Amino acid sequence: MKKLFSRVVIAVMSLILLFSMTGCFGNESGEDTAVKEFAEAGLAAYEEAVDDGFDGTIEEWFESLATSTQGEKGDKGDTGATGPQGPTGATGLTGPQGPAGTNGEDGEDGIDAWEVARQNGFTGTYQEWVELITGGGVEASQFVLVTAYVTPNTGLDVADGIQQCIDENPNKVIYFPDGEYLISKPILTSAHNTKSVSLKLSNYATIKAIASSNAWKTRTAGTATQENYDDKTINDCMIRLGAKDATFNALTLPAGSVYFLEGGIIDGNGVANGVSVDGGRETRIADLSMKNIGMVGLHIKYGVNSSSSDTDVNNVHIVAAGLDGSKGVVCRGHDNSFSNMRINGFQTGFQISGSGNFLEHIHPLYYSSIDTANGKTDDKYLSENDYIHTIAFHETQLGGNFYDNAYSDQFRTAFYTANGSKSIFDNAFAFWWADWGPQSAFYASGTFHGIIDSARVDFTHSVKDECTFFSAGSDGCLGVVINPMYNPNLTWNGSSMGNGMSLQGKVVNTY
Repeated sequence: MKKLFSRVVIAVMSLILLFSMTGCFGNESGEDTAVKEFAEAGLAAYEEAVDDGFDGTIEEWFESLATSTQGEKGDKGDTGATGPQGPTGATGLTGPQGPAGTNGEDGEDGIDAWEVARQNGFTGTYQEWVELITGGGVEASQFVLVTAYVTPNTGLDVADGIQQCIDENPNKVIYFPDGEYLISKPILTSAHNTKSVSLKLSNYATIKAIASSNAWKTRTAGTATQENYDDKTINDCMIRLGAKDATFNALTLPAGSVYFLEGGIIDGNGVANGVSVDGGRETRIADLSMKNIGMVGLHIKYGVNSSSSDTDVNNVHIVAAGLDGSKGVVCRGHDNSFSNMRINGFQTGFQISGSGNFLEHIHPLYYSSIDTANGKTDDKYLSENDYIHTIAFHETQLGGNFYDNAYSDQFRTAFYTANGSKSIFDNAFAFWWADWGPQSAFYASGTFHGIIDSARVDFTHSVKDECTFFSAGSDGCLGVVINPMYNPNLTWNGSSMGNGMSLQGKVVNTY
């Protein structure tokens, strides 16, 4: 087949050359010209081969072309220049989702308060550290860091995280390291002995109300009243101890009923109330500071033991935000004890409607910018007309409480007792450092059947006729006053002795 092809090529080329040499291309049409040029090119190639040493006829040269072998492959030429980029093609269809990747490795645990203590030089055991920060009596296994659930100092609401920590760790001490914890709603604990927790705050741990929250029910200014608040108006305390399972009587089941709130700061941010004991019994509140409180600082409600709350409160400092009608402490239950408390800036320092309560070293202080001499007032606090409603210790019903070293500071009325009260006042002290109108040490809303022993009443200004040591709303008092210390210029309900009260010992002149 190869030889047949070669012979055909040679025959064709021979004819073309023959015609070209014999002048058969008479007319030079387009096609004739092309054939002629092709023949001339072939003849030129033959002549060049002869010049290079080929020895033979043109037919033999054609034959050599058909039968020659392929030469060696030449070297690769240089890469040509890159052409211009073509236009971007249309986006293709989205492919199917690939399989999920494997989980990454767990990150390293953060440094907790225990580790921080060790890094700062604490060399004791974990149990010793727990006892150090909790004041002792707490097993490490019963101790939970709230920072395992929330992060302080973020500016975010952590109320739900704190509540989750409480709910998931019954019968544990929940510890709050230093930092600010913002909440938008109350934090609740249980009164049930199998669900209760204790809350322990580091000294500079602050639980602060978010002011914009609708959860805090605060009365507005201009509504001063001596009437009791309904429970519904002060259920919005930031911390509500025993609010869950509130009717549970802890003494009917095994141990685990005693729970506490201790340490740190509760900040009402000018709108929220502080702390309430809503139910149960055997609750302890200690070493706590409350500030910027709205209407009520501490609210002790009726307990489950025939309304006895059996709450112990000590070393608590409460500061008001300065709202009209505010109360530092409201105690409705019975058989509670309060000691070493300072209560600042409330219209009523300590209100009691229960009985059998013990108050020792309690100091309500009222302050304002009222200046009757120069006619100046400060709208942030009470006006001069509202000053008549200020009371340091206010018994609204029952009476039958025990006061030891109770100190009224600048309130219009120091001690206001319920009708028929049988309360006992030992070493009571009433003091006024500014003349803001009529001022009274003891006032009974009806009759008084209690004891006032070694009470002292002092002023830094001149005593006016309307300033009284004791006065009562009705006759028939059967109470006793023993060794009072006051200025004889003070009136006793218009006479030296009246209303059936008896005086034992002698009056000590304080001027």
